Amino acid sequence: MERKWLGISLNNQDKLMEMLIQAFQKYFKKLSCISNALQDL
Repeated sequence: MERKWLGISLNNQDKLMEMLIQAFQKYFKKLSCISNALQDL
């Protein structure tokens, strides 16, 4: 039982980490686009 619960929790953590990484990547892309636009001004 413990191993199953640990596996489930680990899988959930991996999914959360993937979501966080994707969110950060999108955020940094937006920041880079904004900085490029400001430089063009």
